[in-house]
Amino acid sequence: MKGLLLKDLYMSKHYFKSYFFVVIIFLVVSASGAENMFFSIYPSMLAGIISVSLCSYDEMSKWNLYSGTLPYSKRQMVTAKYLIGVFFQVIVLILAAVSQIVRMNIEGSFSWNELGTLMSCLVIVSCISGALCLPWVFKFGVEKGRLVYFIQIGIICGLGVFFMSYCQDVLSKTMRYNNIIAKATVVAVIVYAISWFVSVLFYEKREIQ
Repeated sequence: MKGLLLKDLYMSKHYFKSYFFVVIIFLVVSASGAENMFFSIYPSMLAGIISVSLCSYDEMSKWNLYSGTLPYSKRQMVTAKYLIGVFFQVIVLILAAVSQIVRMNIEGSFSWNELGTLMSCLVIVSCISGALCLPWVFKFGVEKGRLVYFIQIGIICGLGVFFMSYCQDVLSKTMRYNNIIAKATVVAVIVYAISWFVSVLFYEKREIQ
């Protein structure tokens, strides 16, 4: 498992330098004002689907065929993709928290309520992004599942717009962190876990060609 995670980290470092640059730029812009919440949400969406891009590179390099000769089970390979997704989601969440703390302190409006609600929204977006896309990738492969993948991306973008609007309301003080937001965050994490289970079932039944 450690080897699989290291492989994905090395691939991410090699292929996704532009992703990381975009994330930093967006988070810096998000720190310039509460009206720029989209610039916090978009990096979370990217973090949620970065595992899909890794799967694409795996298929292009025929890694999914070569890995069959290694002492890794399909469950482990799926788990590695989900764990690497969690890793990048946490990194982006921390960076987003820092950028928003800086913004609120500059504005003199620091609020644990605002920060907690925004972080919950980002967790929901990132978890749902990965949870919607990955099962179809593991069932059909990146190429064959591309149509489903694009449909899922459309849904994710719609969710992103919804949560952007929602967070704007929060930051304008019309909403407060409450049990609904907390429960939605827990549900998003559970959905991510269920997505992992479904992906394992799909991948174990799939014949790699």
